[in-house]
Amino acid sequence: MKWVLMGISLLWIASGVCLILYTAACRKVLANLLENMSPQILGALAFGVGALLLLSAGASQNFWFVVLLAVLAAAKGLLLFLNPRGLFAKIRQWYLHQADDQTYRMAGIILLVLGTAVFSWIR
Repeated sequence: MKWVLMGISLLWIASGVCLILYTAACRKVLANLLENMSPQILGALAFGVGALLLLSAGASQNFWFVVLLAVLAAAKGLLLFLNPRGLFAKIRQWYLHQADDQTYRMAGIILLVLGTAVFSWIR
């Protein structure tokens, strides 16, 4: 299961670097992705990442932190899947049209740090 943890952390690192260095291009890619994908599919993907993190948490030196990330990802997936009161449309509207480039860069920094930390904790 450490390969799953490596894959997820490398994906986070690559996404973070792209968001920091190529903000405008990543913003366009995310806009295309979020405009054309239903919240149920995104919810299922987030829930799947949470399940994979939970299964591979044993391969990490900081087990409980990875479990916490897994629970947060699964909760996000469940929230997106259920989509109470059209919450996804409101978040998508803010994220795509009102969020500043600095918001995307901050998300990139968070992803880069999180991916690096999880990758360094793999046994």
